[in-house]
Amino acid sequence: TPLKDSRRTENDFRRRRRITRGRRGYEDEDEDADGDDDDDDDDDDDDTYGPIAWMCGLSCLLVAVIFFFPFLPSWHGITSKLRPKRPEHRPFVTVVLASVLPGPRGRPSRLHAIAKTWGPEAHAIFVVNEGADSFDEIVSRYPPLALDSGDGDGGEYPRSLVVPALLDDGRGLERLGYVLRAVHDHVFGGFEGPTTRHWAEYIYMVNDHTFVLPRHLTSYLEHAGVSPVDPLYLGHPLSNAEGVLFNTGAAGYVLSYASLRGVAANFCVAGTSEGACAMPGIKGPGANFLNGNPGLALAGCLRALGASPLDSRDAKGRHVFHAYGISRLFTGALDKWYREKHRRLADPPGLTSLLEGDRKPRVGLNILKSGMECCSPSTISFHYVEDKECLALWEIRRRFLTSKAVGNGKGATNSPSVPDIDQWVAELWPQGRNGLGGYAYAPPKTKNGKAEDTVFDINFLLLLRDILGTS
Repeated sequence: TPLKDSRRTENDFRRRRRITRGRRGYEDEDEDADGDDDDDDDDDDDDTYGPIAWMCGLSCLLVAVIFFFPFLPSWHGITSKLRPKRPEHRPFVTVVLASVLPGPRGRPSRLHAIAKTWGPEAHAIFVVNEGADSFDEIVSRYPPLALDSGDGDGGEYPRSLVVPALLDDGRGLERLGYVLRAVHDHVFGGFEGPTTRHWAEYIYMVNDHTFVLPRHLTSYLEHAGVSPVDPLYLGHPLSNAEGVLFNTGAAGYVLSYASLRGVAANFCVAGTSEGACAMPGIKGPGANFLNGNPGLALAGCLRALGASPLDSRDAKGRHVFHAYGISRLFTGALDKWYREKHRRLADPPGLTSLLEGDRKPRVGLNILKSGMECCSPSTISFHYVEDKECLALWEIRRRFLTSKAVGNGKGATNSPSVPDIDQWVAELWPQGRNGLGGYAYAPPKTKNGKAEDTVFDINFLLLLRDILGTS
């Protein structure tokens, strides 16, 4: 039996876009309220001059309006009401799952750091299991995800999403399916919900060890020319020993509205899902492994729904989604398992490049670069980032963006002196296991050791400027 038919996705989404289009800076086309063509001049057939006079008068009036109306004092006030301004929010929500790794101060500290930094801008949704150790603290501070707040985007973020206690770590597949369906229902209005509630276009799945640059993701999606009504599964691709391609959850992955809708209808739905999206039996083959690694099962389901991993690197072959922190990426101190899963990407024909105009496969995805080539200036995420490093990165970014801009347009960077950046890192960056956690490294220091040199590697400081200083 084939998967549930989700072909209505595009038409449904386009209806939603027409309803909400005004918020994006467009004007909806007016329709005749009574539905007729206003061809009510049958009684005037005998009046030769009536229609001509009517058309001339209308033409004169139209010319007068076009010529004089822009100069009226109330012009800007009137047009501002007719054409709503583009909102500040981004067209995606970010679902923050619980990391499987412990931290020196626990999960609440990471979530609080996210709430103070990138969380509001990325519309962060904190997933928490009912009855978890930090449940009361998280839910009391971050209100539950609402179906409709009246302003079309769920109100202020971050929000919390409570998962039933029975969906614990041993039922990872069901828990992931529950989360995806809850976001689909609450944010995207569900399958039968009011279309006016729908405002987001993408969903970004991360965990609480991830640091995100929301503006970079927005710019990336716009530059790539993707559409939310098309299947999309975007992130940092890897390949396991069986040749299964998937995007690592550490770096986070993006689903379009179309892909989320298909997953909500088919992924691990008890009694109804079949094929690649089916939920394995409790004692079925690989059930325990998949419950511990539900992202692999999701990748298989997405592939059946027409969404496979893509080559998300920039035009120079530098990654934008990262499964490590910037210090480890710069120094090349990456784990063996990670390198091995990259090595398996060398097999042809390669993955389709999202940013190439012809969408052709590119070579080199299996090669992990270090130094300044490790990371694109358009970087979207880092991983293994504890609370203090999250706060440091965001504060350094704030200082870059409030410095004097160099260049024009979207490519403009804010470029304080290298000694200034060096001082910021020394002042703000956490040190030691207590500050960094067990999986992050301290920024690399200069090797020369001369008195006139910076404390930290100059190229590392310049990489920080390229990434954090780009608006």
